[in-house]
Amino acid sequence: MSRSARGDSTADFQNFSKETLKVFRELPFAAADVTKGVYQAISSMAVSVEDANNFARQAARGAMAGFATFTESADLFSDIINTFRLGVGDMESIGDKLFETVRVGKTTFRELAKELGVVSSAAKLAGIPLEEVLAAISSMTTRGRTTADAVLEINRFLQRVIVPGKIAEETAKKLGFEYNAAALRAKGLTGIIKDLNEHVGNNVKLMKILQPNYLGFRAATMLAGTAFEKYLSDLEAIAHRVGGLEQAFKYAADTVKVQSAIIGNEIKAQFIEAFVAAEPQIRQFLTSVKTYLADNKNELVRFGTEFLKTMMEAAKTLYRLLPLIATVTKALVLMWAGGTALKFGGAVAKAGVALVQ
Repeated sequence: MSRSARGDSTADFQNFSKETLKVFRELPFAAADVTKGVYQAISSMAVSVEDANNFARQAARGAMAGFATFTESADLFSDIINTFRLGVGDMESIGDKLFETVRVGKTTFRELAKELGVVSSAAKLAGIPLEEVLAAISSMTTRGRTTADAVLEINRFLQRVIVPGKIAEETAKKLGFEYNAAALRAKGLTGIIKDLNEHVGNNVKLMKILQPNYLGFRAATMLAGTAFEKYLSDLEAIAHRVGGLEQAFKYAADTVKVQSAIIGNEIKAQFIEAFVAAEPQIRQFLTSVKTYLADNKNELVRFGTEFLKTMMEAAKTLYRLLPLIATVTKALVLMWAGGTALKFGGAVAKAGVALVQ
């Protein structure tokens, strides 16, 4: 039995294809979009074939709750699973954290789906938890930053902590704290932000030494300054949120549009099942037609040739008869016109006689 690079067997993929139809019935999304999104997740090594259908269900719930496409949701969940070393079994918790971020911040599920990947590499290197990244986003968006800007600035901030440079690292030591990749992994983003808040505060000059890049500097001054308390409260809410995904999903699932789409998918699924059931007979019929054409190729060619010759001769004959047809048609028209005129004249004559009498 053949196996993929990640160890999934051919039988696993065949079983996934069968189960996909069951999942499709439950979702208001096109089967092609669901299959594409799940296969992308499998290809990214985020999801095994065995877990693919559970992944599809959860990603669909996220998409419905966040009014996003299935692909957007699937990409977001698979990226988070890969970045933060989580699994399909964590998707409910991931969804809860995402929708709590939407609630406490000024962002949307679709914006998170579009932008969160920007910070993935740095977050993975740093080894920080998902809730810290989301709390940073939520707190910064409530302070006027767009989701795109917040993610970009957080990314630059993390990059600079991971590789601070000699001057920045020595400056932090003099101030009384560690400021490097090891410290970030040990204390998390929250620990670094607390150190900056405590040891640097509103000292712009020192903050520029630690974060010389303008984007990273903006994130540092906001997270360790104006948005510090908001970050801590959002972190607490996001880390411990339970039921956020389910609540948002139930609200979205009750809409007429979603219910109509699910009914439509049920009808499509029945057609697909009917076609799959009839597939052996269809294949047999097509094979028979192919065999017949192959076995009778010469006769069919000869028949086609004779048929074309006959049609060509008929066309030539018709062309030669066109003048005659035109003459006969003209004569018939004249005869009809003449007969009509005679009838009209006779009627007039009879009317005249009647008037005289």
